[in-house]
Amino acid sequence: MKILLIGPTDSIWVKAYIENVLLNQKIEITVIGKKNNRFFNFYKDNNIRIIDTDVVATKNSSIKKISRYICPLYNFFKEGPFDVLHVEYANHYGLMMASILSKFVKKTIVSYWGSDLFRATENELKKYIKYLNKVDNITLCTNSMKKYFVQKYQDQYNSKLKI
Repeated sequence: MKILLIGPTDSIWVKAYIENVLLNQKIEITVIGKKNNRFFNFYKDNNIRIIDTDVVATKNSSIKKISRYICPLYNFFKEGPFDVLHVEYANHYGLMMASILSKFVKKTIVSYWGSDLFRATENELKKYIKYLNKVDNITLCTNSMKKYFVQKYQDQYNSKLKI
């Protein structure tokens, strides 16, 4: 099985998820994130590929922003196909990439870890609806997160929610 994670490669939570859940299984792991991160050796030692989002060295913010989407998309098709796409931090970038790529994978999962849900503004949560409609499962860490999520989105995603 091949899994593509989208999330911050320097996050202890992404590393812990890979280390404690995925590494025990026979899974090829690829992560869309920054190659230069504090866990670089962990990824390298465990043969985890990173599709770098920080590939264009330019001061032009428009070009840099566009390259954060185009380069990973190109590499997605080069490295794929993938069985599962898993967004490990639900922000605009991760959700939009999942929305674009969801039709090319068998299953799409979005995991909320806390701050990505609790710190999101009402406007951001509203924008995420069009992306969440395209995912297969939404995971939350606790029942209180589920309660908060349902409070924000009502019952429209109940069939997708997992704790």
